[in-house]
Amino acid sequence: ESAALYKLLVGDEGASGGSWAVATGAQPLVSPLRPAPDSAAQETAAAEMERRLMRGDRTGALKAATAGGLWGPAMLLARHCGEQCFQEVAKEMAQQCCVHGTPMRSVLLVMGGNPGEVHKPPLEPEAPSEQQALGVGMGVAPVAGDAGASSHMLASWRENLAMLVASHAAMGEEAVITELGDLLWKARGQPVAAHLCYLLSGVALQAYAPGARLCLLGADHIGRPRTYATPFAIQRTELYERIQMLVNPQALLAEFQPYKLVYAQMLAEEGRLVEALKYVGALQQALKGARHAHHKAAVHHAAVLEERLQQRDALLGGNPLAHGGRHSAAGGAGWLGGFARVLDRGITSLMGEEEGDGAAGTHPPVPAAHHAAGAGGMAAAPPQQQVPAAPTPAAPGGSAGAAVSAGGAALRRSQSENDAARQLQQQASSAKSPPGAQVGVPCPS
Repeated sequence: ESAALYKLLVGDEGASGGSWAVATGAQPLVSPLRPAPDSAAQETAAAEMERRLMRGDRTGALKAATAGGLWGPAMLLARHCGEQCFQEVAKEMAQQCCVHGTPMRSVLLVMGGNPGEVHKPPLEPEAPSEQQALGVGMGVAPVAGDAGASSHMLASWRENLAMLVASHAAMGEEAVITELGDLLWKARGQPVAAHLCYLLSGVALQAYAPGARLCLLGADHIGRPRTYATPFAIQRTELYERIQMLVNPQALLAEFQPYKLVYAQMLAEEGRLVEALKYVGALQQALKGARHAHHKAAVHHAAVLEERLQQRDALLGGNPLAHGGRHSAAGGAGWLGGFARVLDRGITSLMGEEEGDGAAGTHPPVPAAHHAAGAGGMAAAPPQQQVPAAPTPAAPGGSAGAAVSAGGAALRRSQSENDAARQLQQQASSAKSPPGAQVGVPCPS
Protein backbone atom coordinates (compact mmCIF):
# COMPACT_ATOMS: atom_id res chain seq x y z
CA GLU A 1 0.00 0.00 0.00
CA SER A 2 2.76 2.43 0.89
CA ALA A 3 4.61 1.59 -2.32
CA ALA A 4 1.46 2.23 -4.37
CA LEU A 5 0.89 5.58 -2.65
CA TYR A 6 4.52 6.54 -3.24
CA LYS A 7 4.21 5.72 -6.91
CA LEU A 8 1.00 7.73 -7.18
CA LEU A 9 2.36 10.82 -5.44
CA VAL A 10 6.05 10.82 -6.33
CA GLY A 11 6.65 8.31 -9.12
CA ASP A 12 9.17 5.53 -9.60
CA GLU A 13 12.48 6.06 -7.81
CA GLY A 14 11.73 9.75 -7.26
CA ALA A 15 11.07 10.47 -10.93
CA SER A 16 7.91 12.14 -12.14
CA GLY A 17 6.14 8.88 -12.95
CA GLY A 18 3.14 8.84 -10.64
CA SER A 19 -0.19 10.04 -11.98
CA TRP A 20 -0.38 12.86 -9.44
CA ALA A 21 3.33 13.61 -9.89
CA VAL A 22 2.88 13.92 -13.67
CA ALA A 23 -0.14 16.16 -13.29
CA THR A 24 1.53 18.48 -10.80
CA GLY A 25 5.12 18.45 -12.01
CA ALA A 26 6.74 16.79 -9.00
CA GLN A 27 10.52 16.72 -9.12
CA PRO A 28 13.08 14.32 -7.60
CA LEU A 29 14.75 15.44 -4.41
CA VAL A 30 18.47 15.84 -3.76
CA SER A 31 20.12 14.97 -0.44
CA PRO A 32 18.00 16.00 2.56
CA LEU A 33 21.07 16.26 4.81
CA ARG A 34 22.70 19.46 5.93
CA PRO A 35 26.51 19.73 5.76
CA ALA A 36 28.17 17.69 8.51
CA PRO A 37 30.77 19.14 10.91
CA ASP A 38 34.37 18.77 9.77
CA SER A 39 36.25 15.68 10.88
CA ALA A 40 38.66 17.62 13.12
CA ALA A 41 35.78 19.04 15.17
CA GLN A 42 34.22 15.60 15.51
CA GLU A 43 37.52 14.08 16.66
CA THR A 44 37.85 16.79 19.31
CA ALA A 45 34.25 16.19 20.44
CA ALA A 46 34.82 12.43 20.60
CA ALA A 47 37.88 12.86 22.81
CA GLU A 48 35.97 15.21 25.15
CA MET A 49 33.00 12.83 25.32
CA GLU A 50 35.29 9.90 26.18
CA ARG A 51 37.11 11.91 28.87
CA ARG A 52 33.82 12.91 30.55
CA LEU A 53 32.44 9.39 30.42
CA MET A 54 35.53 8.07 32.22
CA ARG A 55 34.83 10.61 34.95
CA GLY A 56 31.20 9.48 35.20
CA ASP A 57 29.90 12.75 33.77
CA ARG A 58 27.22 11.36 31.46
CA THR A 59 25.44 14.70 31.04
CA GLY A 60 28.65 16.46 30.05
CA ALA A 61 29.50 13.66 27.62
CA LEU A 62 26.06 14.04 26.01
CA LYS A 63 26.57 17.79 25.57
CA ALA A 64 29.97 17.19 23.97
CA ALA A 65 28.49 14.62 21.58
CA THR A 66 25.62 16.85 20.44
CA ALA A 67 27.89 19.88 20.06
CA GLY A 68 30.25 17.88 17.85
CA GLY A 69 27.54 16.30 15.74
CA LEU A 70 28.19 12.77 17.03
CA TRP A 71 24.52 11.82 16.86
CA GLY A 72 24.90 8.05 17.09
CA PRO A 73 26.65 8.10 20.48
CA ALA A 74 24.44 11.02 21.57
CA MET A 75 21.23 9.06 20.96
CA LEU A 76 22.57 6.06 22.89
CA LEU A 77 23.55 8.23 25.82
CA ALA A 78 20.20 10.05 25.77
CA ARG A 79 18.34 6.76 25.94
CA HIS A 80 19.92 6.19 29.37
CA CYS A 81 19.09 9.71 30.57
CA GLY A 82 15.29 9.48 30.51
CA GLU A 83 12.52 9.78 27.91
CA GLN A 84 12.40 13.58 27.98
CA CYS A 85 16.14 13.79 27.37
CA PHE A 86 15.84 11.33 24.50
CA GLN A 87 13.09 13.40 22.84
CA GLU A 88 15.11 16.60 23.17
CA VAL A 89 18.21 15.01 21.60
CA ALA A 90 16.12 13.39 18.85
CA LYS A 91 14.60 16.80 18.03
CA GLU A 92 18.00 18.47 17.96
CA MET A 93 19.39 15.72 15.75
CA ALA A 94 16.56 16.07 13.20
CA GLN A 95 16.87 19.84 13.15
CA GLN A 96 20.65 19.87 12.88
CA CYS A 97 21.07 17.03 10.39
CA CYS A 98 18.14 17.51 8.00
CA VAL A 99 16.99 20.34 5.79
CA HIS A 100 13.75 21.91 7.01
CA GLY A 101 10.68 20.61 5.21
CA THR A 102 12.26 17.42 3.88
CA PRO A 103 10.50 14.06 4.43
CA MET A 104 13.44 12.68 6.43
CA ARG A 105 13.28 15.55 8.90
CA SER A 106 9.51 15.14 9.26
CA VAL A 107 9.61 11.42 9.99
CA LEU A 108 12.58 11.69 12.37
CA LEU A 109 10.72 14.30 14.39
CA VAL A 110 7.62 12.10 14.55
CA MET A 111 9.59 8.97 15.46
CA GLY A 112 11.48 10.91 18.10
CA GLY A 113 8.23 11.93 19.78
CA ASN A 114 8.20 15.51 18.51
CA PRO A 115 5.32 15.71 15.97
CA GLY A 116 4.50 19.25 17.05
CA GLU A 117 7.84 20.46 15.66
CA VAL A 118 7.23 19.32 12.07
CA HIS A 119 5.30 22.37 10.87
CA LYS A 120 7.18 25.00 12.87
CA PRO A 121 9.25 27.46 10.81
CA PRO A 122 13.05 27.13 10.89
CA LEU A 123 15.03 29.12 13.43
CA GLU A 124 17.26 30.55 10.70
CA PRO A 125 16.99 30.94 6.88
CA GLU A 126 18.12 28.03 4.73
CA ALA A 127 21.27 28.20 2.65
CA PRO A 128 20.91 27.96 -1.16
CA SER A 129 21.89 24.28 -1.09
CA GLU A 130 19.15 23.58 1.45
CA GLN A 131 16.57 25.37 -0.69
CA GLN A 132 17.57 23.08 -3.55
CA ALA A 133 16.85 20.05 -1.38
CA LEU A 134 13.30 21.35 -1.01
CA GLY A 135 12.92 21.61 -4.76
CA VAL A 136 13.20 25.41 -4.86
CA GLY A 137 14.58 26.36 -8.24
CA MET A 138 13.59 22.93 -9.62
CA GLY A 139 10.00 23.74 -10.49
CA VAL A 140 8.50 23.18 -7.03
CA ALA A 141 9.07 26.60 -5.51
CA PRO A 142 6.61 27.98 -2.94
CA VAL A 143 3.80 29.96 -4.53
CA ALA A 144 2.43 33.32 -3.53
CA GLY A 145 0.57 33.02 -0.24
CA ASP A 146 2.91 30.49 1.33
CA ALA A 147 4.14 31.75 4.63
CA GLY A 148 5.92 30.54 7.72
CA ALA A 149 6.13 26.79 8.04
CA SER A 150 3.98 26.16 4.96
CA SER A 151 6.59 27.61 2.59
CA HIS A 152 8.96 24.81 3.62
CA MET A 153 6.59 21.86 3.99
CA LEU A 154 4.44 22.51 0.91
CA ALA A 155 7.35 22.54 -1.53
CA SER A 156 7.64 18.76 -0.99
CA TRP A 157 4.21 17.89 0.40
CA ARG A 158 3.79 14.76 -1.74
CA GLU A 159 7.05 13.26 -0.51
CA ASN A 160 6.27 14.24 3.08
CA LEU A 161 2.84 12.64 2.86
CA ALA A 162 4.21 9.41 1.39
CA MET A 163 6.92 9.24 4.07
CA LEU A 164 4.56 9.88 6.98
CA VAL A 165 2.06 7.27 5.80
CA ALA A 166 4.79 4.68 5.19
CA SER A 167 6.51 5.22 8.56
CA HIS A 168 3.68 3.75 10.67
CA ALA A 169 5.19 5.56 13.62
CA ALA A 170 1.82 5.67 15.41
CA MET A 171 3.12 8.53 17.54
CA GLY A 172 1.30 11.54 16.18
CA GLU A 173 1.70 11.34 12.41
CA GLU A 174 -2.09 11.58 11.95
CA ALA A 175 -2.12 15.07 13.46
CA VAL A 176 0.88 16.06 11.30
CA ILE A 177 -0.86 14.82 8.12
CA THR A 178 -4.08 16.60 9.07
CA GLU A 179 -2.21 19.86 9.61
CA LEU A 180 -0.48 19.37 6.26
CA GLY A 181 -3.93 19.21 4.68
CA ASP A 182 -4.92 22.43 6.46
CA LEU A 183 -1.81 24.15 5.09
CA LEU A 184 -2.46 22.90 1.55
CA TRP A 185 -5.99 24.32 1.67
CA LYS A 186 -5.21 27.56 3.48
CA ALA A 187 -1.97 28.59 1.78
CA ARG A 188 -2.30 27.03 -1.66
CA GLY A 189 -6.02 26.64 -2.16
CA GLN A 190 -5.84 22.90 -2.96
CA PRO A 191 -8.93 21.27 -1.41
CA VAL A 192 -8.47 17.99 -3.32
CA ALA A 193 -4.91 17.58 -2.02
CA ALA A 194 -6.11 18.56 1.45
CA HIS A 195 -8.87 15.93 1.30
CA LEU A 196 -6.31 13.28 0.40
CA CYS A 197 -4.39 14.18 3.55
CA TYR A 198 -7.58 14.09 5.62
CA LEU A 199 -8.56 10.65 4.35
CA LEU A 200 -5.09 9.24 5.04
CA SER A 201 -5.10 10.70 8.56
CA GLY A 202 -8.52 9.27 9.40
CA VAL A 203 -10.61 12.47 9.35
CA ALA A 204 -14.28 11.51 9.11
CA LEU A 205 -16.96 13.16 6.99
CA GLN A 206 -18.60 16.07 8.77
CA ALA A 207 -21.88 17.94 8.50
CA TYR A 208 -21.62 21.18 6.53
CA ALA A 209 -20.10 24.06 8.46
CA PRO A 210 -17.60 26.76 7.44
CA GLY A 211 -15.12 25.20 9.88
CA ALA A 212 -15.60 21.59 8.71
CA ARG A 213 -12.69 19.87 7.02
CA LEU A 214 -14.42 17.21 4.95
CA CYS A 215 -18.02 17.30 3.70
CA LEU A 216 -17.81 15.77 0.21
CA LEU A 217 -14.68 14.33 -1.40
CA GLY A 218 -12.99 16.88 -3.62
CA ALA A 219 -15.65 19.52 -2.97
CA ASP A 220 -14.72 23.03 -1.84
CA HIS A 221 -17.43 23.77 0.71
CA ILE A 222 -15.51 26.78 2.01
CA GLY A 223 -14.99 28.61 -1.27
CA ARG A 224 -18.28 27.44 -2.84
CA PRO A 225 -20.72 27.05 0.07
CA ARG A 226 -23.84 27.06 -2.13
CA THR A 227 -22.68 24.90 -5.03
CA TYR A 228 -20.05 22.56 -3.62
CA ALA A 229 -22.42 19.55 -3.73
CA THR A 230 -21.74 18.75 -7.40
CA PRO A 231 -22.85 15.44 -8.97
CA PHE A 232 -19.29 14.13 -9.20
CA ALA A 233 -18.48 15.13 -5.60
CA ILE A 234 -21.51 13.12 -4.44
CA GLN A 235 -20.54 10.18 -6.68
CA ARG A 236 -16.96 10.17 -5.34
CA THR A 237 -18.19 10.23 -1.76
CA GLU A 238 -20.69 7.45 -2.40
CA LEU A 239 -17.91 5.33 -3.87
CA TYR A 240 -15.85 5.99 -0.71
CA GLU A 241 -18.84 4.95 1.44
CA ARG A 242 -19.26 1.80 -0.63
CA ILE A 243 -15.63 0.87 -0.05
CA GLN A 244 -16.12 1.38 3.69
CA MET A 245 -19.19 -0.88 3.62
CA LEU A 246 -17.26 -3.68 1.94
CA VAL A 247 -15.24 -3.86 5.15
CA ASN A 248 -18.13 -3.11 7.50
CA PRO A 249 -21.68 -3.45 6.09
CA GLN A 250 -22.94 -1.13 8.83
CA ALA A 251 -20.56 1.69 7.92
CA LEU A 252 -23.14 4.07 6.46
CA LEU A 253 -21.84 7.63 6.68
CA ALA A 254 -24.54 9.49 8.60
CA GLU A 255 -23.50 12.96 7.43
CA PHE A 256 -23.55 11.85 3.78
CA GLN A 257 -27.15 10.59 3.57
CA PRO A 258 -28.76 14.04 2.93
CA TYR A 259 -26.56 14.46 -0.14
CA LYS A 260 -28.09 11.31 -1.64
CA LEU A 261 -31.45 13.05 -1.50
CA VAL A 262 -29.89 16.07 -3.19
CA TYR A 263 -28.58 13.79 -5.94
CA ALA A 264 -32.01 12.19 -6.38
CA GLN A 265 -33.49 15.68 -6.79
CA MET A 266 -30.81 16.47 -9.38
CA LEU A 267 -31.85 13.42 -11.38
CA ALA A 268 -35.53 14.34 -11.08
CA GLU A 269 -34.96 17.95 -12.14
CA GLU A 270 -33.10 16.66 -15.20
CA GLY A 271 -36.09 14.45 -16.11
CA ARG A 272 -34.48 11.09 -15.19
CA LEU A 273 -37.37 9.91 -13.02
CA VAL A 274 -36.67 6.18 -13.26
CA GLU A 275 -33.10 6.70 -12.05
CA ALA A 276 -34.29 9.04 -9.30
CA LEU A 277 -36.90 6.53 -8.09
CA LYS A 278 -34.37 3.68 -8.10
CA TYR A 279 -31.88 5.84 -6.23
CA VAL A 280 -34.42 6.82 -3.56
CA GLY A 281 -35.52 3.18 -3.26
CA ALA A 282 -31.95 2.01 -2.77
CA LEU A 283 -31.44 4.70 -0.12
CA GLN A 284 -34.55 3.59 1.77
CA GLN A 285 -33.43 -0.03 1.63
CA ALA A 286 -29.96 0.85 2.91
CA LEU A 287 -31.41 2.86 5.82
CA LYS A 288 -33.99 0.28 6.83
CA GLY A 289 -33.80 -0.23 10.58
CA ALA A 290 -31.33 2.63 11.03
CA ARG A 291 -31.18 4.19 14.48
CA HIS A 292 -29.04 7.27 13.87
CA ALA A 293 -31.05 10.53 13.96
CA HIS A 294 -29.64 11.61 10.59
CA HIS A 295 -30.64 8.26 9.09
CA LYS A 296 -34.20 8.42 10.43
CA ALA A 297 -34.69 11.95 9.10
CA ALA A 298 -33.24 10.93 5.73
CA VAL A 299 -35.70 8.00 5.57
CA HIS A 300 -38.59 10.39 6.14
CA HIS A 301 -37.47 12.83 3.44
CA ALA A 302 -36.76 9.95 1.05
CA ALA A 303 -40.33 8.66 1.48
CA VAL A 304 -41.76 12.10 0.81
CA LEU A 305 -39.58 12.55 -2.28
CA GLU A 306 -40.46 9.06 -3.54
CA GLU A 307 -44.19 9.81 -3.30
CA ARG A 308 -43.73 13.04 -5.26
CA LEU A 309 -41.66 11.29 -7.92
CA GLN A 310 -44.26 8.56 -8.31
CA GLN A 311 -46.99 11.17 -8.77
CA ARG A 312 -44.93 12.92 -11.41
CA ASP A 313 -44.19 9.63 -13.14
CA ALA A 314 -47.89 8.74 -13.25
CA LEU A 315 -48.77 12.19 -14.58
CA LEU A 316 -46.35 11.75 -17.49
CA GLY A 317 -47.64 8.35 -18.46
CA GLY A 318 -45.60 6.08 -16.23
CA ASN A 319 -43.47 4.73 -19.07
CA PRO A 320 -40.26 6.78 -19.29
CA LEU A 321 -38.37 3.68 -20.47
CA ALA A 322 -39.72 4.40 -23.94
CA HIS A 323 -37.62 7.56 -23.87
CA GLY A 324 -34.40 5.95 -22.68
CA GLY A 325 -35.36 6.20 -19.03
CA ARG A 326 -35.81 9.99 -19.11
CA HIS A 327 -38.75 12.30 -19.38
CA SER A 328 -38.14 15.43 -21.38
CA ALA A 329 -36.94 18.22 -19.14
CA ALA A 330 -38.45 20.80 -21.46
CA GLY A 331 -41.11 22.69 -19.62
CA GLY A 332 -40.49 20.55 -16.58
CA ALA A 333 -37.56 22.24 -14.92
CA GLY A 334 -38.49 23.25 -11.42
CA TRP A 335 -41.61 21.05 -11.45
CA LEU A 336 -41.09 20.23 -7.79
CA GLY A 337 -42.16 23.80 -7.09
CA GLY A 338 -43.07 24.77 -3.54
CA PHE A 339 -42.64 21.17 -2.43
CA ALA A 340 -38.99 21.43 -3.44
CA ARG A 341 -38.53 24.44 -1.18
CA VAL A 342 -40.04 22.60 1.77
CA LEU A 343 -37.91 19.53 1.07
CA ASP A 344 -34.89 21.77 0.55
CA ARG A 345 -35.23 23.25 4.02
CA GLY A 346 -35.47 19.78 5.55
CA ILE A 347 -32.46 18.41 3.70
CA THR A 348 -30.42 21.56 4.33
CA SER A 349 -31.04 21.21 8.06
CA LEU A 350 -29.61 17.69 7.85
CA MET A 351 -26.59 18.79 5.83
CA GLY A 352 -25.40 21.10 8.61
CA GLU A 353 -25.23 24.73 9.64
CA GLU A 354 -25.88 27.67 7.39
CA GLU A 355 -23.06 30.12 6.79
CA GLY A 356 -23.00 32.63 9.61
CA ASP A 357 -24.69 30.34 12.15
CA GLY A 358 -21.59 30.28 14.32
CA ALA A 359 -20.41 26.92 13.11
CA ALA A 360 -17.70 25.35 15.18
CA GLY A 361 -14.46 24.15 13.66
CA THR A 362 -10.75 24.64 13.65
CA HIS A 363 -10.13 24.94 9.92
CA PRO A 364 -9.01 28.51 9.16
CA PRO A 365 -10.73 30.46 6.34
CA VAL A 366 -9.17 29.96 2.91
CA PRO A 367 -8.07 32.95 0.80
CA ALA A 368 -10.44 33.79 -2.07
CA ALA A 369 -7.58 33.28 -4.57
CA HIS A 370 -7.98 29.51 -4.26
CA HIS A 371 -11.23 29.46 -6.27
CA ALA A 372 -9.21 28.70 -9.38
CA ALA A 373 -8.50 25.24 -7.97
CA GLY A 374 -12.12 24.20 -8.62
CA ALA A 375 -14.23 21.67 -6.79
CA GLY A 376 -13.41 18.49 -8.69
CA GLY A 377 -10.40 16.62 -9.91
CA MET A 378 -10.06 13.65 -7.58
CA ALA A 379 -11.63 11.01 -9.83
CA ALA A 380 -11.31 10.49 -13.56
CA ALA A 381 -14.45 10.76 -15.70
CA PRO A 382 -15.90 7.53 -17.13
CA PRO A 383 -15.28 6.75 -20.83
CA GLN A 384 -17.11 9.05 -23.25
CA GLN A 385 -18.06 11.33 -20.36
CA GLN A 386 -16.75 14.82 -19.81
CA VAL A 387 -16.60 16.29 -16.33
CA PRO A 388 -19.10 19.17 -16.19
CA ALA A 389 -17.66 22.58 -15.59
CA ALA A 390 -17.65 23.72 -11.99
CA PRO A 391 -20.74 25.82 -11.16
CA THR A 392 -20.31 29.55 -10.82
CA PRO A 393 -19.84 30.47 -7.15
CA ALA A 394 -22.95 31.94 -5.61
CA ALA A 395 -23.58 34.01 -2.55
CA PRO A 396 -22.74 32.43 0.83
CA GLY A 397 -25.29 30.35 2.67
CA GLY A 398 -25.20 26.59 2.03
CA SER A 399 -28.44 25.32 0.50
CA ALA A 400 -29.61 22.00 -0.90
CA GLY A 401 -31.79 23.86 -3.40
CA ALA A 402 -28.83 25.73 -4.88
CA ALA A 403 -26.93 22.46 -5.18
CA VAL A 404 -29.89 20.80 -6.92
CA SER A 405 -30.20 23.61 -9.46
CA ALA A 406 -26.50 23.64 -10.26
CA GLY A 407 -26.25 19.86 -10.19
CA GLY A 408 -29.21 19.39 -12.51
CA ALA A 409 -27.63 21.74 -15.01
CA ALA A 410 -24.34 19.85 -14.72
CA LEU A 411 -26.07 16.53 -15.32
CA ARG A 412 -27.84 17.92 -18.38
CA ARG A 413 -24.56 19.22 -19.80
CA SER A 414 -22.91 15.88 -19.08
CA GLN A 415 -25.78 13.96 -20.71
CA SER A 416 -25.67 16.17 -23.82
CA GLU A 417 -21.93 15.60 -24.12
CA ASN A 418 -22.44 11.84 -23.68
CA ASP A 419 -25.14 11.77 -26.38
CA ALA A 420 -22.87 13.69 -28.75
CA ALA A 421 -19.98 11.32 -28.02
CA ARG A 422 -22.14 8.27 -28.70
CA GLN A 423 -23.39 9.80 -31.94
CA LEU A 424 -19.84 10.42 -33.10
CA GLN A 425 -18.84 6.87 -32.16
CA GLN A 426 -21.77 5.44 -34.12
CA GLN A 427 -20.82 7.51 -37.16
CA ALA A 428 -17.20 6.38 -36.91
CA SER A 429 -18.25 2.73 -36.55
CA SER A 430 -20.53 3.02 -39.59
CA ALA A 431 -17.74 4.57 -41.65
CA LYS A 432 -15.28 1.80 -40.73
CA SER A 433 -17.65 -1.17 -41.13
CA PRO A 434 -17.65 -3.02 -44.50
CA PRO A 435 -20.89 -3.12 -46.54
CA GLY A 436 -23.44 -5.47 -45.01
CA ALA A 437 -21.63 -5.65 -41.67
CA GLN A 438 -23.64 -5.23 -38.47
CA VAL A 439 -22.74 -2.08 -36.65
CA GLY A 440 -22.56 -2.49 -32.88
CA VAL A 441 -24.42 0.04 -30.77
CA PRO A 442 -22.32 1.30 -27.85
CA CYS A 443 -23.73 0.79 -24.41
CA PRO A 444 -24.96 3.97 -22.74
CA SER A 445 -22.63 5.27 -20.09
